[in-house]
Amino acid sequence: MGSISGLYECISCRHPFSFRHADSQLLVCPSCYTPHQRNENDKLVAKAILVVQYHNDIIKVGTTGSWRKINFEVIGRIRYWLGDGALNYWTLLADDSRLYYLAESYGVYSILEKYEDIPRINLNELNKAGDTTLINGSTRATLDKRCSCIHYEIEGEVWDLFQQSNQTFYDLNAATGQNISVATNADGFTAFRVHDCSFESLKLQHLDEGPPTPKLFKCPRCHDEITIKTFPYAQSYGCSCGAKLQLAHSSGLQEAGQFKPRKYTPDIAPGKTGIIKGINYEVIGFSVKRDTTQDEGEWREYVLYNRQEGYAFLNEYEGNWIYSREKGEAPAEAAERSSHDFIYRGTHFRLYNRYGYKIREMQGEYPGKVFGLSYAYEFIAPPLMWVAERESEVSVCYFQAEYISREDVLHAFSVPLPDSREMGVLSPPFLKPSLVLKKAIIAAGVLLLVHLIFSLTRENGHVLTESYSLPDTATVQSPVFVTGSFTLPNWRNNLEITTTASVSNDWMDIDYEVVNTQTGEEYGLSQEVSYYAGYEDGESWTEGGTTSSPDVISNLPAGQYFIRIQHTGSGSLFGPKHFQVTVNRNVAVHSNFFLFLVLVLLWPTYAYLRSYWTDRRRWYNSEFSPYEYE
Repeated sequence: MGSISGLYECISCRHPFSFRHADSQLLVCPSCYTPHQRNENDKLVAKAILVVQYHNDIIKVGTTGSWRKINFEVIGRIRYWLGDGALNYWTLLADDSRLYYLAESYGVYSILEKYEDIPRINLNELNKAGDTTLINGSTRATLDKRCSCIHYEIEGEVWDLFQQSNQTFYDLNAATGQNISVATNADGFTAFRVHDCSFESLKLQHLDEGPPTPKLFKCPRCHDEITIKTFPYAQSYGCSCGAKLQLAHSSGLQEAGQFKPRKYTPDIAPGKTGIIKGINYEVIGFSVKRDTTQDEGEWREYVLYNRQEGYAFLNEYEGNWIYSREKGEAPAEAAERSSHDFIYRGTHFRLYNRYGYKIREMQGEYPGKVFGLSYAYEFIAPPLMWVAERESEVSVCYFQAEYISREDVLHAFSVPLPDSREMGVLSPPFLKPSLVLKKAIIAAGVLLLVHLIFSLTRENGHVLTESYSLPDTATVQSPVFVTGSFTLPNWRNNLEITTTASVSNDWMDIDYEVVNTQTGEEYGLSQEVSYYAGYEDGESWTEGGTTSSPDVISNLPAGQYFIRIQHTGSGSLFGPKHFQVTVNRNVAVHSNFFLFLVLVLLWPTYAYLRSYWTDRRRWYNSEFSPYEYE
């Protein structure tokens, strides 16, 4: 541990400076940029290490921010050059007097918190991406990435735990959700808790808002000047002459092969800018990718870049668009070769596709080194998707993808785009069948509840039961009967009328007119009572009955009423001599409930069937489809 109170003197220019934290070991002279190392005896020695030359990052020494209510300041940086890219470890001096790293690369941000007690991890079990081990003998963890440092460069005051460039990094995805980063060399290893975060959540201030300085190269094939805007993170480039160019750490761009003659012209030309998901992006690259393991299908990909949010990608196939970004916190199951589905944050993702691909055409720049064979595992829960991409045996990257409409892309870039020619893999479902079923159950439950409340709270009951005698001769004109007056109290009421008559091998019709005494408005219905019996072929039979089925007159407003009754019979001398009328008010009409239930369920039934057939069509081209096809 060194001093944070005393002044030091630059070995080269004698400029005075001081360290701000006792545990930081490296510091670049602010005057002549000579790197210094503070040894265990608190003495300075010159350090043969590169100093960061290209400051194209939005973060800089002096940037401030906040994480979990801990304020911090960026006091330095290590930029590690790895086999396929670059990685920044920004040294953070927090107001709790601790040091943290802000790991940042390609738009993925995470706070690294050093373990005080290093967990027990058997690194010998982690040889390939997807290998698993136990942390402290209990917690399962999966290796996402293993990469070695080729060299590194620094700026400012740096917390360097190894002070050499031969360390290897392991990124572990733990089952508990607490990811772990391990850095190791011949002298041992150090472990960090990885806390993934977004640029916005860090509340960064005092950023480098100036325009970035691009890196200029010459194509080794055609000698045209090449501008890489996102150096050193973009390490692959497609020249207009067709050359595949790849960044070599010691000698600039090297040719890595030759593309076939170009077949496609990008709809969105590199250099165009547009706003996607509220982020102002510039298109810096374009490629055509080809499936190498199945039907050799081709799709187009655009590389988007924003200094704060890093890289994003737009993929287009048959006029359908997908927007994706790399994520640090991701479901480890997506990279497991045996995995067919998983639940991540409450959403069920299912394996849709598993394939290898290569880049067939390319224009502009790409992050990392992309000219080899890659493998992708796609898990969908439309309109979302997780993609695990393996670019080597020791590395897997996770991309969170989502559907984006053609109209949104058109609005962002204002260029002609191809029309959609078929349903997209992530085209939003009309409705999820499970959601439709849930809504249907809720709707039926609400309808039943309303029906029960209405039935129980209505002022129902018996109105009258009256008997009437009929003439015993067919020559007498049918009389008209009138009931006594009664009251219907509710805003809307119903009457249930039932007729009982002493018919035997005969029939009679009864006409009822319910009359409102205040308005004179009439509401009518007719009932038939018939009963026949006999004996035929050795068996007795009957038809009908002496009591009619109850009929209901509905939608009667409140008021005073009476009922006018008139009957019609067969005219037989042996016809019925009397009949009885029973009237009840505000009875529960269950037929109305079932009618409304059918109407309520029509739309959910349609929605469910449409969602089912839409999803079935979506999975038609997948070998992992849950549906069977003829």
